[in-house]
Amino acid sequence: MWYRRWLEGTLRALDNERRLVPRLRVGMTSPEVFAEAGGDWEVRPYPADDGLRFFEASGIPAQLVLDKGDVVVEVRPWPFILARP
Repeated sequence: MWYRRWLEGTLRALDNERRLVPRLRVGMTSPEVFAEAGGDWEVRPYPADDGLRFFEASGIPAQLVLDKGDVVVEVRPWPFILARP
């Protein structure tokens, strides 16, 4: 049963990569990201204490970097998505 849940989650992530990740772009605000992609976005601390923060949602295969004004300054697709033959 766990395998089926894992597989369904992976298929959703791949579908989101195709549909949503290209629409996430630098310059968007966090409310615009939520409006565009939906999801359960959470803010996490950035390793360097320079006002940047990570913005992530389960099932959305990208990590965003927000500045102090909650504006996206970088979009990082998940590495396994980029590793295509």
